[in-house]
Amino acid sequence: MSPDRTPPTPDQFRFVHEIEVRFRDLDGMGHVNNSVFATYFETARIRYMSELGRLMGAKADTPSGQSFILLDLYCRYVDQVSYGEHMLVHVRTSRIGGKSFQLDYLITSRNDGRTVAYGHTTQVGFDYATGQTMVMPDEFRRAVAAHDGAPDTGA
Repeated sequence: MSPDRTPPTPDQFRFVHEIEVRFRDLDGMGHVNNSVFATYFETARIRYMSELGRLMGAKADTPSGQSFILLDLYCRYVDQVSYGEHMLVHVRTSRIGGKSFQLDYLITSRNDGRTVAYGHTTQVGFDYATGQTMVMPDEFRRAVAAHDGAPDTGA
């Protein structure tokens, strides 16, 4: 994410996942509760990782027990979202370090195109068999480069 808090634009992403706002997503004020945006990020992240050929956090689905765990999450809220709106959650890998990588998110309304939120998460490579962090596999780096183009490789 840019340090000046300028949100990215949809054309900067190759992956998008649509989510319809459910009644259960709303708070007492009638708009999507702030905590639900983490779930929107998660839902799109799982679809994105699946498209890359990796299931994040699904240790039973990886024979080696190697996967990724969530380290942190940042979300900047821009506008309210209401019941029945269709959200487009854009995801990209913006950085791959030695043992971690960052995913950027942009949530826009399919209804009118406005930006409603953006943010990022940091994931850490994790080996469930040893209970230790792990170096990001070259196979993952290649999958990201083929899908998104080459991300920043800062540590």
